[in-house]
Amino acid sequence: MNNIVMLKGAIQDESNTRFGGGISFPKGKDYPIGHLNEIRNQLVEIREFWKKHDQIGGILLSVHYKKFVPKSGRVTYLLGLNSIESAKASIRGVKFALHDGKPEHHIITHFFRKDHLDACIDNLKYIIDYLKNKGWEWIREGDFRNIEADILDQTVISKIKFKVILRDAAWVEKINIEQDVEEVSENGIVSFYRTAVPVHAILSKLGVNLMPDDVLDNLTVRLDPYNLDLIKAQVPYLISMQARDLTLIPEVISVEQPVAPIKIPDPKDEPIIGVLDTQVSKQVYFSKWIESHNELEESDLENSQHFKHGTQVCSIIVDGPTSNPKLQDGCGRFRVRHFGIAREGRNSVVELLKKIKTIVISNPDIVVWNLSLGASTEIRFNSISPAAAVLDELAAKYNVIFVVAATNRPWTIKNNEYRIGSPADAVNGLTVGAVNGYGQPTTYTRQGPALHYFIKPDVAYFGGEGKECISVCNSLGEAKVIGTSFAAPWISRKLAFLIHKMRFSREVAKALIIDSALGWKKNMGASWKKIGFGVVPTHINNILRSENNEIRFIIHGVASKYHTFHYMIPIPKDENGKFSFDVRATMCYFPDCSREQGVDYTTNELSFRFGRVKVNKGKPEIKRLNEGTKREKIFEKELREIFQKWQNVKVERQIISRGLTAYTDAWGFAIEMVHRDKTVSKKQIPFSIVVTLREINDVNRMGVFKKLCQIKGWSIETVDIDERLKIQESSQEELVFN
Repeated sequence: MNNIVMLKGAIQDESNTRFGGGISFPKGKDYPIGHLNEIRNQLVEIREFWKKHDQIGGILLSVHYKKFVPKSGRVTYLLGLNSIESAKASIRGVKFALHDGKPEHHIITHFFRKDHLDACIDNLKYIIDYLKNKGWEWIREGDFRNIEADILDQTVISKIKFKVILRDAAWVEKINIEQDVEEVSENGIVSFYRTAVPVHAILSKLGVNLMPDDVLDNLTVRLDPYNLDLIKAQVPYLISMQARDLTLIPEVISVEQPVAPIKIPDPKDEPIIGVLDTQVSKQVYFSKWIESHNELEESDLENSQHFKHGTQVCSIIVDGPTSNPKLQDGCGRFRVRHFGIAREGRNSVVELLKKIKTIVISNPDIVVWNLSLGASTEIRFNSISPAAAVLDELAAKYNVIFVVAATNRPWTIKNNEYRIGSPADAVNGLTVGAVNGYGQPTTYTRQGPALHYFIKPDVAYFGGEGKECISVCNSLGEAKVIGTSFAAPWISRKLAFLIHKMRFSREVAKALIIDSALGWKKNMGASWKKIGFGVVPTHINNILRSENNEIRFIIHGVASKYHTFHYMIPIPKDENGKFSFDVRATMCYFPDCSREQGVDYTTNELSFRFGRVKVNKGKPEIKRLNEGTKREKIFEKELREIFQKWQNVKVERQIISRGLTAYTDAWGFAIEMVHRDKTVSKKQIPFSIVVTLREINDVNRMGVFKKLCQIKGWSIETVDIDERLKIQESSQEELVFN
């Protein structure tokens, strides 16, 4: 087998030199002038409503679009706002209108001052009167191009504003005030729209007094059914999102039996994995390997059930292969820093999240966190769960990665398409589904995606099914279990091995895990909703080494400007001067996120292109893998459905039947960085790319590849597993000075 290699070189970057063109009318969006009048009437009604409700220091309204709109199609001047940036800043939520659970079009909620609405209504009146006087009955693309400045009174409205308002209206179906009236019969976590008045001040005036333990953040609080009903009766238009405040430990099948004592050496300086779970028993053979912290009340320690799940999860992380030789992964043993944050059964999400925040921030030495807890209820279609949002925020800020169980389908639920439960929808996490011994989704594993287009779970691993179970240990002896709770810890072990023992970044480790799961399938098939990018190999060697006819290399960098690229990756040619490789390329990064923005959840996008370099008019460009569709011309709906535009894991691949034409001697990659909100986004985003090539003629070209890379100025580091393990072990030795 071939070792993988890391390529290190001068990755180039440059600022965006492209600027927007003129104002164009969307094709096929002609509409009658009466449509403008309908929009104006709706805005007048909205103004009258807010004259009677002045407690938020402005107005909220929701724009319903006719379809999925790109950012360039979102309204600006139509709402009386003066720039694209002010329109972006006014957005308080983005969601999809749903039909049978499937998205149909955008709904975007805005908040701004009342004087902007007055200006909007006045502008529309002027435009409608002007067009009627000119005898226009329809707004058509051809007429739009012929609007000239000299026919307008630009002291009232400029030509640019006139045209933008007409263009905005072409995308709009209607404008209204959204109101949440969903019934909830138990405690709920409610998120409110951000306005000019703090949420706690508005709630206080309504007679809702919050305790500190009820507040998750400035916009999200926990409410009992009485107060939730009160708010829905008084200010239903302020509710952005809501979820239940109960999460459950996933149900598992567990058969316990005594087992002969297992011997294990004392721990030394093995890497530590953080575990957030129920309590862990001290009456187990690996107790010295666990540093346990109780975060519950002392009375909870009297119930032995509160120790079962956490102990079983820890037994896999510490010493899983000893009890499961078929799952020997070559990763060795790991120490565990365990935090008992949950009870067996029902738990408050708000309480759990407060504990998780404090624990992660207070333990900066831990990078990999295992979280095998989850809700029995399904995630929402249009919003990330509060728990997932907290995990994503922690991951973005503190350089950690959460391995999250995809949650099990309750046995009482017969729906085979039951969606994953919170927090398995964490975008920055690595969510793990379960497969049986044949690599097929188990009957209990649940499906994604999250927010309609984020692939969740990310990967799958053996979780047990029927008589094929996972052996775990607890205080009563050995137990045979199944569940996504027990698939996730095996992936935590692999991530910790890659990060701590191989010294990779979390971006590289995640990309390697996903690349290994992808394999050489021609397409993901229908099972992707349950197994994500695929099933992760059992042994770590199959992640860190490739077949003799394969080349696997890693590029790690930081995107700091709009365009990051390298056009000189020398892929070997065959005897006919062709590139005779199947190709897959995986890029991973950890974006900032904002739950407030709804389905526009991630605030950073790194677009990714990988392929052969072609020179066009003296400039290098990349011919994408499987290129054939003009992606630039595809509407936002298709970008989300097919190419996962804002997905933080990007995959490009191509399976060939004959060699590819070589336009030049090189391949390359290009990344473009886009921020939704410049006020909160990072200026620099680390990324990692893992590329695997498979020679279709079964030739080993790794040696040639390394030589070509050296000629082109790349520094090459071969990842030798044994050598890195020796370095890791020697770095942990204590020096004794005489």
